[in-house]
Amino acid sequence: MYRPLAALLVALVLVVAPSAEAATHTVRIEKGGFKAATVTIALDDTVLWRNRDNVRHQVVADNGSFASPILQPGQTWSFTFRAVGRFAYHDGLEPSEHGAVVVRAPAAQVSLAVSSPLVVYGTDIQIGGTISNRRAGETVLIFAQPVGAAAPIPVATVTTTAGGAFAAVHRPALLTTYTAHWRTATSAASAVQVRPKIMFRRTSSRRRFVTRVTAARSFAGRTVYLQRKSRFDQWVSVRKLKLGPHSGRIFAVPRRSGRYRIVMTTNQAGTGYVASWSGVQRVR
Repeated sequence: MYRPLAALLVALVLVVAPSAEAATHTVRIEKGGFKAATVTIALDDTVLWRNRDNVRHQVVADNGSFASPILQPGQTWSFTFRAVGRFAYHDGLEPSEHGAVVVRAPAAQVSLAVSSPLVVYGTDIQIGGTISNRRAGETVLIFAQPVGAAAPIPVATVTTTAGGAFAAVHRPALLTTYTAHWRTATSAASAVQVRPKIMFRRTSSRRRFVTRVTAARSFAGRTVYLQRKSRFDQWVSVRKLKLGPHSGRIFAVPRRSGRYRIVMTTNQAGTGYVASWSGVQRVR
C-alpha cells in the first residue's frame, strides 16, 4: 500500500532541499588586500577568489580549515562553506592582508511527506521529513487534524537522525491532514484520504455472499452496489444492497458467471471518506 520508509526518505532529500539555489560570491585579490574584505554568504554558498594583482597570492584560513594553492596573476580558487560561522583568513604570502567569510544559518524550515495520499481504513502510513539545518538530535512534533476537528493535535514526537531526517508512523481513521513543527517552523500540510474497508467473500455454505463495511463509524442503512466485470472490461452495477445494523449484508450468489465486487460511493461513505471497493470474487 505504501513505499518503504527508506524510499520515502530518499524522496524527501529532494523535496526538502533549500528553496534557494546555492550562490557563488567573488572576492578580488588586489594590491593592498582582499576586496571585499568581509563577505556574508548563506550555508552551502561558494566563495571564489580571483587574483587581480600582478604578483602571487595564497588564501589561507586562520584556523586551517581551508587553503588555496599559490595563485598566479589571473588565477582563481573557490571553496564551498558547509558550516555556519565566521571564517577569518589571510594571505599566506602577505600575512598582513586579512579577510573574512561570514556564513549565516538558514531560516528554520521543516518539510513533511506521507507515504501514500490514499489508504484503506486500518492501514498505517509513514510520515517523514527533514529540517533545514540537517542536524541529528533535533526534536520535531508531528500534528494531525482529522476532518471536522477544531484544531490539530500532536500524534508523535520524533528525533532527527543523520542529515536532519525524521520519520513516524500513524494510522488515520478518516481524512487527516498532517504537519510537522520544528522550532519556529511549520511544514506545508499533507492530507491522507481514507477508504472504508470492504470485506466481500462467500459464506461457509458457498451459496451466499457476505459483505461488511468497516471504518470509524457505522454504515448501517447505507447502500453499496454489487458490480460485475463486463466483457468490455468495465464494472457494471447489477444490484443495490442496503447494509444492516452491523454495516453488513448477506445475499445470494448471482447465477450469472463472472467476476464480482462490492462498491461504496463517496456519498454513501460520508464525510471523511472516499469511494471504496472490495476484492474480487469469481462466480463460475
